[in-house]
Amino acid sequence: MQVDEFVAKVNEATLRINNDIASLQEYRAKLESYAHLGDIDAVWSDVEGHKTNLDGLHKQVDEFVAKVNEATLRINNDIAALQEYRAKLESYAHLGDIDAIWSDVEGHKTNLDGLHKQVDEFVAKVNEAALRINNDIAALQEYRALSWNPIPTLATSMPSGVMWKVTRPTLTDSISKWMSL
Repeated sequence: MQVDEFVAKVNEATLRINNDIASLQEYRAKLESYAHLGDIDAVWSDVEGHKTNLDGLHKQVDEFVAKVNEATLRINNDIAALQEYRAKLESYAHLGDIDAIWSDVEGHKTNLDGLHKQVDEFVAKVNEAALRINNDIAALQEYRALSWNPIPTLATSMPSGVMWKVTRPTLTDSISKWMSL
């Protein structure tokens, strides 16, 4: 009986193996029916490459999002600063009059230029008059030093028939004379 049991076990194992073989042949036939089964390694490599590319893309997107957030923060700060500046400008009572004020200032600048020219001309005339006065004083001092009696000297130096009238000019007369130069 041992042999019969052994044969029965071998037959059982053979049957099981035949069933497994039949099952594997069905599975093999099913796998062979797939058109792209041979491309599985290429597909795997492509997927791995795409995963690497996606990781790089995720990093780029994260960096871009960080930059956008920084830019948004700066823009919000700039907007707040501009709103403060706007509020400050709106607090000025005469902001609406700025163009008229500007025109007035430009007109005043033109007037000041004219006034500066007049002052410069006046100073030049005063300097000329001061120089003449200093020259006259020097001449009078020289004349006084030359003679104790100026009348005969004046009479001898005057052309004949000229009469001299000696008057003392006022300050107004002197300034008028200087201005007319």
